[in-house]
Amino acid sequence: MTISHLTKPKHARFIWIFCTLFFGLLLLFTIGYQSASAMIRSSNSEEIDYLENLRESSEFGCKTMLARQPELLLIGNSGSYASWDPRLLQRLTGLRVGACMMGNFSLETVIPLLDLVKKLDHPPQYIVLGTNIYTFLDREYRFRADHQSLIGEAKRPYEFVLKLMLNKLVHHRPYPISAHEVDMALNTQGPKLATNAIAIENHLHLYPPKDLADITKELQRSPPLKDSGKHSVDTICQTIGSLGSQLFVITTPSSPLAENLYSSDLWTYYEGAMSQFSECAKKVVTMKSRDFGLENFHYANREMKDMDYKAWHGGDSAPVPFDPDHSNRLGAIVFTTKASRLLFDQELLGNSTANKTAAKTATANNGS
Repeated sequence: MTISHLTKPKHARFIWIFCTLFFGLLLLFTIGYQSASAMIRSSNSEEIDYLENLRESSEFGCKTMLARQPELLLIGNSGSYASWDPRLLQRLTGLRVGACMMGNFSLETVIPLLDLVKKLDHPPQYIVLGTNIYTFLDREYRFRADHQSLIGEAKRPYEFVLKLMLNKLVHHRPYPISAHEVDMALNTQGPKLATNAIAIENHLHLYPPKDLADITKELQRSPPLKDSGKHSVDTICQTIGSLGSQLFVITTPSSPLAENLYSSDLWTYYEGAMSQFSECAKKVVTMKSRDFGLENFHYANREMKDMDYKAWHGGDSAPVPFDPDHSNRLGAIVFTTKASRLLFDQELLGNSTANKTAAKTATANNGS
């Protein structure tokens, strides 16, 4: 009896300490996650960095989507995250933009991704699906398991989101890519690319990039889907209906050089496959790169590195850094400007802060 009497307080004290530590850490974790989520959602100077980090990454947008709570959600493959300029799109629409775009994204991947969207507190008003030829081809889905794993991690975003907050506290920079640095590179290299557009075009025809041969092989070994993806499209449409979101589907195009490799039959098949979305999408836009105003130089120097373009004027065989399926930052601006006008009503675009400011400026200038 004496031993029992002496040990009870020790047990009680241990349990009290354990519970205090557990609930203290849980409270700290919850506050930290809520603070990180507020940072991701907030409209402040860091938001332009957040939006810039949605490009060139298969995981960043997906793992922050639940914290972001987007009003306009971009989904698609790597051609999509290269084509869109989320910063510009948010300015044009006035909506909080989020994204979950993955490399080698297939039509089948849309379905589990929409299951992730269901976990949002409020479904996005608009979901924009970017597609290209590859979306409707029967490819070797060796990346399917990676997509499922990423979506699974995105459903448990706590570790990733808290890491961003930790980066802010320690490094005073939560996101890896700085929008300011991107703008500096764009302001330097953008004019050079445009000025040397003809030289780049001529050089690419003289010395075709090796990637074009890889694209030809990929198209040869990847036949069209047997049902044109109808089963997947029907499932996507049903899910969109349950979410109550408006769906828009648009081509996020490859370069003119890459599109030259598409046979007329393949493009006709793609147009037919895209038309299936007309059952549930508010708008379906199927166009090639030049219809968007994109040329081959919009796919050169994707990383916007400081380069000497003079070498290409004289027929030098030095290779142009060229990505046939992914546009550079300059191309993203061109695409986003055109695509937003094609997809969204003028009422939406006219209500955004950026467009209101532009309208006031134009009125003032006309008045003077």
